Amino acid sequence: MSNLMREGVPKWNGDAFLVGIIVFSGMIIAGMNFFLNFAYKRVEAIVSGPILSLETVLSIMLAFFVFQEIPSVRACIGGGIILLSAVAMQILEYKRR
Repeated sequence: MSNLMREGVPKWNGDAFLVGIIVFSGMIIAGMNFFLNFAYKRVEAIVSGPILSLETVLSIMLAFFVFQEIPSVRACIGGGIILLSAVAMQILEYKRR
């Protein structure tokens, strides 16, 4: 969008710490994706679906604790539904074994 408004590209001062943070973050994300794919090969989809949905709940909690953002009522209700379904699926899976 900046290029369309002819604002130009911001100048980079060559901060090595910032480059290190970006590279480290990329390595963490790549590792998380590796383990996520590893887990999906060993867990049934019906069990892994609700657990994957917990990402939304965890991001709401992160926003609350780190950024002091108050979640909306809808976000809290949706997070509660996701959390309850994940717990219920784990209980059902445990009873089935």
